[in-house]
Amino acid sequence: QLGRPQITARALYELGNLRLHEQKLEEADVALREMQEIIPSGDQELHALFLYGQARLAASRGQIQQAQHLGEASATAFEEMGHHEAQRVKKWLASIIAPHSPLADS
Repeated sequence: QLGRPQITARALYELGNLRLHEQKLEEADVALREMQEIIPSGDQELHALFLYGQARLAASRGQIQQAQHLGEASATAFEEMGHHEAQRVKKWLASIIAPHSPLADS
């Protein structure tokens, strides 16, 4: 810990992203859970980032419903803050929902 939980949480988020990219899902999960433990109370941005990380982890595990639920919670939190990240989360959500919709099977 650096004595600055926001910086440490952001670093853990980025580590989780790296591990997701490398398909090291358990290591990504550990980094994101460590992030969750140190997010300062009331820090909505870091909480929304955590939810987005968890959503992508769930999608990597094939848990599409869980991924959608977490992604929607993240997008909503970002929207309520007027944060630009909301658009990226929504775009990601569309990418995981479309291949699994009933229309994709026709």
